[in-house]
Amino acid sequence: MRVRLFRVTGNSMFPAYPAGDYVLAWRHPLQRFAAGDVVVVDHPSYGRIIKRIAAVDADRRLRLTGDNVEESTASQLLGDVGSDRIVGRVICRIGPARMHAAG
Repeated sequence: MRVRLFRVTGNSMFPAYPAGDYVLAWRHPLQRFAAGDVVVVDHPSYGRIIKRIAAVDADRRLRLTGDNVEESTASQLLGDVGSDRIVGRVICRIGPARMHAAG
């Protein structure tokens, strides 16, 4: 079980997670993920990214999406990823003025 701090870069998750903010992400070995969760992912092609889970299939593969469609890589280009690629589920956003609970 770990909580890690990450800095948001880019605008793919704007306005919920603006560039320059920080997020705390939590990962537990038995953790399950659901549509709507915001996660930090080690993507095989795009590196470390923050995305929202759009769907989870029967094999627990995850379809990812950005909140800001105009500035996010399309879900079709991201492809589905295995849950083993998830670094953690975002549990908190730390903005310039204060901390915000995720959700």
